[in-house]
Amino acid sequence: MALHAGTALATASFVMIAAAGIQGGEATAFAPHIRSAARPLVDLVAEGADRSATFRSLVERLDASNLVVYLEYALLRRYGLAGQLTFISAAGGRRYVRVQIDWHQPRSLQLAVLGHELQHAVEIAGSPEVNDISSMARYYARVGIDRSVGGGGRRFDTHTAIDTGRRVYRELTTAVANGAVHARVPRHGSKDGLADSASFRRNSP
Repeated sequence: MALHAGTALATASFVMIAAAGIQGGEATAFAPHIRSAARPLVDLVAEGADRSATFRSLVERLDASNLVVYLEYALLRRYGLAGQLTFISAAGGRRYVRVQIDWHQPRSLQLAVLGHELQHAVEIAGSPEVNDISSMARYYARVGIDRSVGGGGRRFDTHTAIDTGRRVYRELTTAVANGAVHARVPRHGSKDGLADSASFRRNSP
């Protein structure tokens, strides 16, 4: 699943793997479908919803769905990733995914990466046929951009998630100092900006 080392902080991705169980986590006060046991991540969601209209819309759409998102920090840079989404399970009329982001990023970039991943969650939320690993793979094989490399598993992204991450980043940075700081929107494929790619991996049984 690792990408080239030079893109360690330039990728936001979602990874499809089997996971055992669901870790507990508190729901944010305004986002019952976005939960985390890590207080800094609860605060990050609140900040994103406050500072970015795009981010806030993602939160609202997820809260109106049957998808529950669990957030975690993780050391992902070793894999060349800034973020990932993992499908967990479907039970009791709800579906569950886990989003992890790497903490070795500036705060605005963490929010942009999280926006990218939450857009993937919104895509899944709007696709009721996605209720397990296999159906998720079929869905993204049909609608996603295939970025598979070598034997590291299938990798996909969507134009919408790429655009969403950049839009969140733009909204955050253009708000600084009453617009005195211009947003630098990364070009596709840039090594020093937002992610362009996402990935799927199915673990071997």
